[in-house]
Amino acid sequence: MKICIVNDRLKVILRWWEKFLACRGSLEVSLRNIEAVSTNLPRYNWMTIRCPGSAFPWVISAGTFYTKREKWDKEFIYWTRGYKFLVIDIKNESYRRLILGVENPDFWICEINKHLFK
Repeated sequence: MKICIVNDRLKVILRWWEKFLACRGSLEVSLRNIEAVSTNLPRYNWMTIRCPGSAFPWVISAGTFYTKREKWDKEFIYWTRGYKFLVIDIKNESYRRLILGVENPDFWICEINKHLFK
């Protein structure tokens, strides 16, 4: 997976096997629609539905997940063991949240915030 910022858009570019596991192509989000960026993984409960996607507990989570919080949130997750969580809260987009596995989440938090507050 590759993350980049181009023309005020955050792009998440998936390789072919990541697309296969996540059951979707690459995605992009307007930086204006990013509400928060953190490493804090949201709490999950038993009311989480993966549809479509792939998962093997604590090895990989990939795809679209619907999670019941105050209401049903649609989240895109691509995380594999050995990577740290980068959590991006979004408004006015298809997904409410992106949860990505990256090597250096602090770098991406700084990069995204730099573009948000320039």
